[in-house]
Amino acid sequence: MLCITACSSKSNVEKPGVLNNIYSSLQKLEENDPNKVKKDTYEMVIGQIKKINVRGGKRSLLIEDEKGKTYLFNINKNTIIMTFEKLKIGQNVDIIFNGILTRSIPPQGTALIVNGLKV
Repeated sequence: MLCITACSSKSNVEKPGVLNNIYSSLQKLEENDPNKVKKDTYEMVIGQIKKINVRGGKRSLLIEDEKGKTYLFNINKNTIIMTFEKLKIGQNVDIIFNGILTRSIPPQGTALIVNGLKV
């Protein structure tokens, strides 16, 4: 059995305030959502390279910060980095990313900038 439900524009015209209230409520929910990621929010992880991965043209760095927490950062064509081949295991780096990490273990993100520091 096929059911079709439709809304006519006539009901919206009769009660224009209802739609405005719905849109206002949605906007307030979005503004107060703690999970919403704001634009132009960047974060930095300072740590040491523990592993350099290259598989099928994809590159990533396993980083351990000073608290011992590990992160996996993917490197793509837009990542600003010194020559990837010059990075070494044990080297200290600053990784700047957009603040978004997966909830996996280790957390994964995409590096925007990799700043290699002297060992």
